[in-house]
Amino acid sequence: MIIALPIGPEEDKYFINQAYVDYVKTAGYEPLLVAPENNPNSIANYADGLLLPGGKDIDPIFYGEDNWASQWCDAKKDEFERNLFWAFAPTGKPIFGICRGFQLIAREYIFNNRELSVTKSSETTVEERLVYEQHIGDHSQSEFFKIRRSMPSHFVVARDDLLYGSEEKVPNYTSVNSMHHQYVHLHREDHQLWKSTKVTPHIWVTAWTSRGLDKDDSGLVCEGFIIKDWTPSPIAGVQWHPEEMMDIQLIQHHFGHEEKVSEKKNA
Repeated sequence: MIIALPIGPEEDKYFINQAYVDYVKTAGYEPLLVAPENNPNSIANYADGLLLPGGKDIDPIFYGEDNWASQWCDAKKDEFERNLFWAFAPTGKPIFGICRGFQLIAREYIFNNRELSVTKSSETTVEERLVYEQHIGDHSQSEFFKIRRSMPSHFVVARDDLLYGSEEKVPNYTSVNSMHHQYVHLHREDHQLWKSTKVTPHIWVTAWTSRGLDKDDSGLVCEGFIIKDWTPSPIAGVQWHPEEMMDIQLIQHHFGHEEKVSEKKNA
């Protein structure tokens, strides 16, 4: 199974953290490094899935917002990865986002569904339920405390059945290594998510936290989601960095095990 991994321009070089390549390989897949010069549709036809990695902040200008807190933006990188996303989305092939990749997917979903009601009977819209924010303070302590990227730094409430396919459908506390300051502000309360994690017609939240929010702030920080029936492709993402912790079960649950893929191709 071939998983496409976009690489980003860094001055006169292309760059991707080796951890992503090792992560995909260790999970049993073949990583395919994709440059902006590649044709997105050709890559989507050739590869079996897409992993959108972490990296620079997403430029808010494209989405009609002034830049007041986004750092090291690269509009060409954004366009490249958006094009890849939309090349894969109609194919039915799985897409997974990590950190920046999670945020890019969230941006695209909110932007394209912003006036959609969260339920048939609700007056609340997607853009009111999910608000993309350019900065959150005191959320990620990894850099401040010089914690290694591979070490967890805070807890989230998570649904292991949605993340890993476990049988237990009860939220539990999981330690993760989130390293971000842009985030998706979920206007939903903790007790509501314990009852149901479906927050829009297409999104099920898989992990959340209140870390970094002021005590007076309502809502939560969305740390993970799955998206169903928005596009033919199954879509998921997390805000932390499973590639640094070699949490291969996470992407194996989404992309499928190599043995199953081989059986399907040979059937």
